[in-house]
This record gives sequence, C-alpha cells and structure tokens, in this order.
Amino acid sequence: MDALMALISKTVDSHVLPVPPVYPIPGEERRQGATGVGRQITLLIPGVMASTTYPRLSHDEKLVFVRRIALAFQACWAMPLPEPRLIGELIATDVGDEVVFSIGPDRHHGLGGPVSSVREYLQAYIRSSLVALEKQQGIEEYKAEYLEPIRDLVNNRMRNIPAVVEDVPIVAVHSDMGPHNIIVSSHAHVDIKSIIDWEFVASAPFASLHRTVDMFFREPAANGFGPEYDRAGDLREAFWAAIPDWKLRVESESARVVLEWFRFGLS
Repeated sequence: MDALMALISKTVDSHVLPVPPVYPIPGEERRQGATGVGRQITLLIPGVMASTTYPRLSHDEKLVFVRRIALAFQACWAMPLPEPRLIGELIATDVGDEVVFSIGPDRHHGLGGPVSSVREYLQAYIRSSLVALEKQQGIEEYKAEYLEPIRDLVNNRMRNIPAVVEDVPIVAVHSDMGPHNIIVSSHAHVDIKSIIDWEFVASAPFASLHRTVDMFFREPAANGFGPEYDRAGDLREAFWAAIPDWKLRVESESARVVLEWFRFGLS
C-alpha cells in the first residue's frame, strides 16, 4: 500500500488523484506478509466524506463532481502494469529507488489466481457468487425456485462466455473508490482533497468497476445500489464525456458482454 501511494504521489497530478502522505511502520511489510492484513499511518486530511455531502449537492454540483472523479478513475486506469497483464491483486514493492509492480492472488473477492484471461476471471467471480448464494440464510423461497437453474448455468454454460470479453482492457483499479472513500473540502464539497483506503488495489478488467462507478449516479443504500438520482442519465453522460477514450471502451461490445456476465454474478 505505502509503495503504491508514494508512487501515485510522485507520478500523478495531485489535483487529479490526490492521496494522503503515508508514514512507514517499521517491520510492517514483514508482518503484512505473514498476516495478510495491512496497517497504515497517513497524514490526517481535513475535510468530510463525500458520502455525507454528495447526495445533498445540487444537480449542477453533482455534474462538476462526477467530471472530476472520472479523471481520478482515468488516472488509476492509466498506471503502467507488468506485461503480460494478469488479473489479481496489484502489489507494489520498493526495490532500491524504484517501485516494482507484481500481480498476486485476488484478496478482495477471494478468487485466487492470478488469472491470465477475462473469461477465467468472470468464471471465478461467478462461481464465488454461487458459493455465497448457497450459504446465504433467510432467502429459502428464492433458493428453492432459482438455485438449481443458477447451478446449471454456472456448471454447464460458462464455457459459452464469448471470446470478445478478452478485448476489455485490464487496468489498475482501486477496488472501493466510492463516495465513502473520498474526502472533500468542508467548504466546497465538489473539491476532492483525498482518496483513501487503498487496501484493495487490483489489476482487473476496467468494466468490473461498474458498480462502484454507479454509486455516483444512485442514492445511498445499504448495499450501495439505491434508486437512481433524478437525471442520472446526465450524470453518466458527464462522467464518461470527461474521459472520452474510456467512453468508447465502455460502449464497446466487449464491455457490454463483460457487464452482462458480471451483473449475473451480482444478482
């Protein structure tokens, strides 16, 4: 975490992707390797969480905010990754005076890996979602009606995921960059002061972030997926228009197919 955030601070415009300065903890890298859990000390950034202010912004203010956060997402997606690009946890390590990236097993969803294709990633994600559904309590009627058809699809039809999904770019992603991890100015709530909680950073298909991006177009909800704001279409258009190269990618056939399968895993 520390190495990645330090690299971002040095190489990315802080007005586009601001991250808090970090302070080293002696022995933390060794401890994190043994426990799998990271600790971090960062500079206290004055401000308030966007999750408390963004819902109350006017529509025009939301338009300003989504354009700015779109540029932050783009800055993440533009970070250089090792080739060939694998899908898994993005690990940054200090080697001398340089920061070296490597890709490890996925920790955020527990998918294992790393994997070398978008199809493999989607298959692992959907299987993980099936396991979670099987374990879930309190939805017995739903499971009685739908669990077997879902199992059949997962076990027998995922080989039908079309090859076009491999055209979706694999990029660096902050896996939880919603309003709850964005600090904004206490006075000007459209001014982004810092993006925090870099515990889960991945090398992943950029379309896999659709639910996080959608948080900026929807009212708050316990599952992060509330009803859409009035004129949510304007917000979406402003977000993607701010990053036109990625607008073309999100509108592509490959992204559409990835989202269809990814949403199945979320349903």
